[in-house]
Amino acid sequence: MIGSSEFLNDSILRLMGQLTEERVLNNLQFMQNATDWSVEDLDLLTIRSRGTSARLLRPLEEAEQRRYELLNYAIALLALVGVGLIWYWRRRTEKPLPLPHPAE
Repeated sequence: MIGSSEFLNDSILRLMGQLTEERVLNNLQFMQNATDWSVEDLDLLTIRSRGTSARLLRPLEEAEQRRYELLNYAIALLALVGVGLIWYWRRRTEKPLPLPHPAE
């Protein structure tokens, strides 16, 4: 039993879409499943579920994992050093603002 159809209202879907996309998709998928179940059409379920298979990544060897981990740390460290150098250079080339002379 569905208490109200407001969960499929366009304005409600738009508001929920701003929060998280997953909730909106869950509501729409629930309605599709309820429609398929009510007409007892198993062919519709098999057609819709064809594209939902998960494609897994190939497992990495221990050496590959270490290499990617070190590469990740190196890139992060280089980015941090780059930001530090840019900050240092901008601070060194910054000209001080002239102060107004106090009125005598």
